[in-house]
Amino acid sequence: MKIIADLPAELVQQLELKDGKYATSIRLENNNLIFAAANRLATAKQQRALRFAIISAIIAMLIAMLTFNYDGLTLIRMKGGYSISQMAIYLGVGMAFIGFGYYAIKAKLQKQLMVHWMNLCTLILAYTTISFVAVSLFMWAVTSAFAGARLDIYTASAIVGLFVAGLSFTIVMLAQNISFSQIITVMIMTLFGGILFTMITNGSAGWWEHNFSYLGTQGVGDGWIFNFTLIFSALIMLALIDYIFSELGASFSKHRSLFFLRILFSLTALTLAGVGAIPNNRGWMHIVHDYLAQGLGLWILVMIVLIKWLIPSLTREFLLISYLIGGGLILSEFLFQGIHYLSLTGFELLSFGLAFSWIILLLQNLQEMFNIQQQVVVLEVME
Repeated sequence: MKIIADLPAELVQQLELKDGKYATSIRLENNNLIFAAANRLATAKQQRALRFAIISAIIAMLIAMLTFNYDGLTLIRMKGGYSISQMAIYLGVGMAFIGFGYYAIKAKLQKQLMVHWMNLCTLILAYTTISFVAVSLFMWAVTSAFAGARLDIYTASAIVGLFVAGLSFTIVMLAQNISFSQIITVMIMTLFGGILFTMITNGSAGWWEHNFSYLGTQGVGDGWIFNFTLIFSALIMLALIDYIFSELGASFSKHRSLFFLRILFSLTALTLAGVGAIPNNRGWMHIVHDYLAQGLGLWILVMIVLIKWLIPSLTREFLLISYLIGGGLILSEFLFQGIHYLSLTGFELLSFGLAFSWIILLLQNLQEMFNIQQQVVVLEVME
């Protein structure tokens, strides 16, 4: 017995299939028939990543060796200027930017990644930034473990090449497997990572006595990081919106309800960017910042109220959770403005947590809609 599958053209292109027969595994999971992707495709992606990693390692080794020789160094420190750590970070992030950018653009040109060019640039910058943070933390751990160590030029250059190869391989594999859930993870890491970093490094131990937005004001040493985090997270959200709604065909002529939801979502992201762009400093900036923050909550409430009509296929459980979150937002407003039970910081943290949780839940439901839409495959069973 054999099965002949009639696959959509887009899926055939993504799997890089041509005429012929292909072996694949099949299993039954949660009443769903799951076909594993062709092993050939996974192998080809790994080979491309390995080739780029080897080339990156060779280039990084040569640049590191030439740099160390040019400065007349014989023993290379683990950290500091012209050190193993510095070279690994600079060269690693540079090669990550090139590798991710090349394969992301390639996926865009082959119509495997449905986002606009501006949002593609945002994704490239986001992954590069995360690469910088990841390799910096890793090198900090390594240099802390081997504090005071000094190595000869050739050994140091080889270690730099090894670190660059590992990062290059990882980033190219990510670039070849960009997915909706992966971009959501990047947005969450960017938003919460940036906010947490600002909390730790802001230089004001009593920031919470003012308000949450105080992290982005002139009274905080690294307030720009908090504001940049909000702006950059909003840009990633716009990329997410572009990705999923383009795949769902959310146009005014085809799906007006989804098109309207896309507008509301985009307004939410732009308002979040506005909150970061205009810090909560004294004067007119404080007034505008407050209006934007209130507008952010308003857009969320509007979407919660209208979501039943915008997406009729949503489950009762999701609608119930949505209404509970909406009620929580209204209740937190009452506890803060009405009876002054909540402090400003508590109100902002609670409202932000509820709103962001609902956005993630809605994005996951939209992803499920996309998955169902793309799973239509005709199977013919033959003796």
